Amino acid sequence: MLKRWGDAIGYCNVAATAVEAIFRVPQRPEPPSKFAEAVWSSLPASLAGKTFAITGSSRGLGFVLARRIASRGGNLILLNRASKNAEGACAELSKLSGGGSVTQIDCDLLDFASVKRAAAEMRTSVKRSSSYLDCLVLNAGLMAMLDARTEDGFDPQMQANHLSHFLLTSLVWDLLEAAAARPDGLGRVVSHSSGARHSPDVELRPDSFEKAWADGSPCAGDAQSRAKWARYQQSKRANLAFTYALADHIERKGSRVKALCAHPGATNSGLQSRTDAASWMDRFINGLAVVAGQSSEDGCLGLSLATVKDQVANGDFFGPSGLTGDAVLLPSEREWRTGYSEEQLSLLWAKSVAATGAEW
Repeated sequence: MLKRWGDAIGYCNVAATAVEAIFRVPQRPEPPSKFAEAVWSSLPASLAGKTFAITGSSRGLGFVLARRIASRGGNLILLNRASKNAEGACAELSKLSGGGSVTQIDCDLLDFASVKRAAAEMRTSVKRSSSYLDCLVLNAGLMAMLDARTEDGFDPQMQANHLSHFLLTSLVWDLLEAAAARPDGLGRVVSHSSGARHSPDVELRPDSFEKAWADGSPCAGDAQSRAKWARYQQSKRANLAFTYALADHIERKGSRVKALCAHPGATNSGLQSRTDAASWMDRFINGLAVVAGQSSEDGCLGLSLATVKDQVANGDFFGPSGLTGDAVLLPSEREWRTGYSEEQLSLLWAKSVAATGAEW
């Protein structure tokens, strides 16, 4: 790991980050964008008449994507926990809107009941506006949180990052299929993974989707800092695995919906400051992403391509090929080392259905 970061930012910067992490999560101003304008100039100039629902759109990369969509006339459904941030984002995006609508719906991904209510409100909103749900962007996420359980009984990272998104997708699936059936409709589900899916490169564990850790699980407890990162790795692994599992489901059913995924690379988006960084190691890992990270606009490009690019294919994966950089279409990772095997994808699907009660 240190070689990768050393090659990216230099070993002196790695050492300085380690020292700063003794006292706090290292802080740096967000760097300027290098690639965003060029990429967006190649994307559709108008998104009028298309509706995009985005989880975690009150700040960070979800807000960056929403701002771009609003400026091109797309309709937005903002799925966020009720907060002043959510209210402010909705107000700002409404002012930026190039003719599209902006709707805020309360959605707490740590509460399956809230997700179900949000899905029902989405259905009402789409029907009321006589529109279609063209794209569901599963962006929201938690990182490196302490070992606790939600009211539903699951690890907060796995529930927020994957399980609630799995449930939400199932609840609005027919809306996505209706959009995909239109000649100019999109019909996409976009998941958001990260480089942590391979840090470490560990297969999905059954107990990551259950209400209790298995005996001796490396994900259990907070006695060692790496346990919270093991939980995060499992949730980010699940994001890409869900894309591949959903793509296979789509192929079997003959659906025209597309499942896609993106990752941001190392991005100074502010997420690092919202973790339970209780130890030096936590602050150091977070700090490396802050120091090496590119701008939110550049980090959002993988998500942007998956969401609005023309001529994408079911199962496509977008993001920088290195730690940072321009977003590109990446090679499939189905055969990556431990892989996203049929057994792994079946495990994810079965465990996610059991945990959420989702019906497909």
